[in-house]
Amino acid sequence: MDRVNKQRECRRVLLISNGHGEDLLAGVLAQALDERSEDLEIWAFPVVGSGQAYQRFPVQVVGVQKEMPSGGWVRQSLGALREDIKAGFLELTVQQWRAFKALHPQVTYTVAVGDIYALYLGFRFCPKPLVFVPTAKSDYIRGHLAIEKSLMKKHCELVLPRDEVTAANLCLDGVPARYVGNLMMDAIPSSGQGFPALSNRVMIGILPGSREEAYVNLPLLSISMEVIARDHPDTAYAVAMAGNLSLDRAVNILASEGWQMASEHDPSPQSEPVESLSQRERLLIKDGAYLLLAQGRFGDILENSRVL
Repeated sequence: MDRVNKQRECRRVLLISNGHGEDLLAGVLAQALDERSEDLEIWAFPVVGSGQAYQRFPVQVVGVQKEMPSGGWVRQSLGALREDIKAGFLELTVQQWRAFKALHPQVTYTVAVGDIYALYLGFRFCPKPLVFVPTAKSDYIRGHLAIEKSLMKKHCELVLPRDEVTAANLCLDGVPARYVGNLMMDAIPSSGQGFPALSNRVMIGILPGSREEAYVNLPLLSISMEVIARDHPDTAYAVAMAGNLSLDRAVNILASEGWQMASEHDPSPQSEPVESLSQRERLLIKDGAYLLLAQGRFGDILENSRVL
């Protein structure tokens, strides 16, 4: 009996995620595992960035992490690759591989969430019973390559695609795939709360991105918002800011485009909306247009917006 108890205490799941969005998805998976299995210890190894999204989930972050200039978009351009290499990308990769090797004896199950690189890390360094959640591809948009299917077939106990069509087609190729739902949609909870600061206005949701590129996108999005506001003065904008981004930096960028914090705006029938804001929200105004920066409310923005 003692031996059985000891084995139970040592059961560990290692979540491997290679992207900020993938960290969130893996965190939702960790939450579900924690609620269903009391004897599991859940570890997470975020490969891209610091894994900040895991902070709100019952998971222990392990391995080696470091923010890179590209924010994980190293394949987008030679310039991004060059900047990452200057910042220590190659050294970080070697350190992460070594960390995976060191973790291998302590892991009971491995779950890779992301693209084929996450899968590679799983079967190369932690070849335990391996589950793969491929988030990057779908047969609706861009199907998996033959080499990817071959690797899934060879190394995975189970593959959980994001839609039924992809799962069915993978099964036809001999991949142990099964559709049990879309983890991405499960990762977008709504609090059911509205946006008092934007009441009585048509809300447009703004998605600037979850990486460093968001700061570059905000000025361009600002121009778009101004153009819309000219013909539709009853609109308001809710910007979904990822938790790894800085609200204050975003406010400073928008200030250079002429947006002002609501509390600094002179005609202030704005006291009520400003008081209703949380610490993770900022309300800005420009020429009568309202712009709300909000973290942790992606689901609410999706639910309340007329257009995204």
